[in-house]
Amino acid sequence: MQDAESGAMAAAAAAAQDDDLLTYELFVKMSCESCAKTVRGALDARAWEVVQIDVPTDLVVVRSAAPAKAVVEEIESVGFEAAIIGTSAGLASDGSITVPDTVGSFEESVSVIGEFRGEAYGHGNVVGVVRIIQRSNNVAALQVSLGGLKAGASYSVAIHCFGDPRPGKQGGVFEGADCSIANAPTSLEAAKDVPGFLCSAIANESGEIDITKAVRGLRVWEAIGRGMVVHADDDSWTSLATCVVARSAVVGANHKKVCTCDGTIIWEAK
Repeated sequence: MQDAESGAMAAAAAAAQDDDLLTYELFVKMSCESCAKTVRGALDARAWEVVQIDVPTDLVVVRSAAPAKAVVEEIESVGFEAAIIGTSAGLASDGSITVPDTVGSFEESVSVIGEFRGEAYGHGNVVGVVRIIQRSNNVAALQVSLGGLKAGASYSVAIHCFGDPRPGKQGGVFEGADCSIANAPTSLEAAKDVPGFLCSAIANESGEIDITKAVRGLRVWEAIGRGMVVHADDDSWTSLATCVVARSAVVGANHKKVCTCDGTIIWEAK
């Protein structure tokens, strides 16, 4: 009986670990099979599952529980430029996209992104990326990688009702599709328990925040087009930077073209 219970616990743990995996599609500039071998070696060393490496298309597909930033940095550490071009919660054995059983449709199995680009884009000193990948109807994977912050200060990230980037035009924090926009929370304490509140954290000594966690109650397709705001957790819950939440390509849905005039890579959504 004890062996059976141990086996069941091990199976449950393995299933939970598999549920943590995300599939990343990356553009990695490679010129030969030796390049591919080097990239594969770096990924294998981290015990990440390499699904595909294709030199002619500069394509790498990998499954990992690590955040996207860590996967990119691992490839760059062996001398190759890398960029995430697709993210999904599931991948079938034949390499096709899978949709979690608890998600109603492919459209609901999406990932979204918020990107902060510093002062030139009206984001002050805030730079970085926030990704949210839907896992089920009620659970999403959140990845926050932000910089340009004050070391030791507390910040929070929230999705607000409106995608207007002008100061003070985002409304309250998003409570869900059926929420009352007029009564949406506008203070830190009131916002902490609603789906649109993503996280609160203290910046490290380098002025950075890196968080990977599960968020519940947020259906990310409802966040597309709304405002993502980085707040200073002061008495006024000051808005420091706002970007518009955009849908991010899933694995296999983003295809590159190379401009013949200067070699610039142009990403084209399929």
